[in-house]
Amino acid sequence: MTGGGTLDGVTVTCANTLTEYFAGDLRQAFYNSGTGNSSCSALWVGASYLITAQKPNYVFTPASRTVSAGNIGGDFTGSPTIPISVQTSPSGLQITVDGAPYTSPQNFNWVAGSVHSISTSTVQAGSPRQQFSFLNWSDGGLVTHDVSPTVGTNYTANFATQYELTMNAGAGGTVAPAGGFFSSGQSVQITATPNNGFSFAGWTGSGTGSVTSSTNSVNVTMNGPITQTANFTQSTVQVTIQSSPAGRSITIDSEAPSIAPQIRTWVVGSSHAIGTTSTQAGSAGTQYVWTGWSDGGTISHNVTAPVTTTAYTANFDTQYQLTMTAGTGER
Repeated sequence: MTGGGTLDGVTVTCANTLTEYFAGDLRQAFYNSGTGNSSCSALWVGASYLITAQKPNYVFTPASRTVSAGNIGGDFTGSPTIPISVQTSPSGLQITVDGAPYTSPQNFNWVAGSVHSISTSTVQAGSPRQQFSFLNWSDGGLVTHDVSPTVGTNYTANFATQYELTMNAGAGGTVAPAGGFFSSGQSVQITATPNNGFSFAGWTGSGTGSVTSSTNSVNVTMNGPITQTANFTQSTVQVTIQSSPAGRSITIDSEAPSIAPQIRTWVVGSSHAIGTTSTQAGSAGTQYVWTGWSDGGTISHNVTAPVTTTAYTANFDTQYQLTMTAGTGER
């Protein structure tokens, strides 16, 4: 059995909650809706009924009541409600209202002046290599805070869209920054620094706003996920190992002795051995005696390949033979 009535816009509905009910005395039930009396149809003795009260833009306390013909007392108290919207910008992010999680936007009808909790999270994942970072609530509240509106209100959690910058450094150098998430449209300076003995060879980039450049310090614009790779090459320098006078024997690293001058191309910063011998024969009656290297090193020593073109000179004194003879009978 169902029944009900309407008074002052409040609808009271009586629904039989049993599959069977007993025939017998019929009784009339009356319920106070908060604005007037509304009658339900006669209740069967022994049966139970679920009583609800409804009116647009009202909340009733209690929301429903189970009664029987022998126990029909009780009031419904109606309170007017206001429309509330809790949303995010951009839309579709996660919010929490009164402890329950939702995907925005969500609409509610709250009793004017009642207290409710609204919340969101500070960082939310988007598509791959995209995230959303919390900025503020439209009412200026903290990321989690209570509200008690008295009129219809929209609460908006504002987020910044961010994209990931992935930074890679090839062998021979470093990059800065290390990478991370940056706001959409943000200009980010990136810098490549070669290690000792290396030179910067250029940037290669992919993604909207990336750069491909031979300049080591440039800016990218975060219009989407970006990957930047810094490339490096080993730096080389031309080195001359010579003698004064020219034509003397020298040694370089583990090579066989050779005649100066000799030119080599070395990687900047690499270590090499140079040497010579202290006395070297020249043409008949001539010899050369080592006096020192131009860099002040010992007769055999290591040098580090410099950044700029350099010459190392082994200096010798030229000596001539003095031959003395004595004639017969002379002293």
